[in-house]
Amino acid sequence: MKILLIDDDPMILDLLTLTINRHRPSWKVLSSLHPIQGLELLRRSKVDAVISDLELPGMYGSAVLRRVRKASPEIITIMHSSVDAPPEDLIEGNIIDAFFKKPYSIVSLIEEIETLHTERRCAPRFLSEYSKPTMLSIKNL
Repeated sequence: MKILLIDDDPMILDLLTLTINRHRPSWKVLSSLHPIQGLELLRRSKVDAVISDLELPGMYGSAVLRRVRKASPEIITIMHSSVDAPPEDLIEGNIIDAFFKKPYSIVSLIEEIETLHTERRCAPRFLSEYSKPTMLSIKNL
């Protein structure tokens, strides 16, 4: 499994990368502090999931995940943010598969990625058939 993390906070990127690597050493984690660089990484490397913050410099995470969904609907798209809920249009447009309110359990994030990956691999569906995103807000890191 290959994951792309996009967040403008280097401490969050480091924490996510270290925790994912500790719990799933076979996974490869790519990260970017800037959305344009993240999209360039995505263009050069096949990934299974993209996790993006909502508020990023130069481009909102919602725009990043829209581009990901349009270019590669099979990629798992997850938004995380300190806001209580994602923008409604991301839910209605099936742009995101899950939303995590910061702070959250990174182990729960890993488990959600595995669940979404298994569902897509075992029972591929058309994008319009995907259910509403999972909404998680877990207070423990």
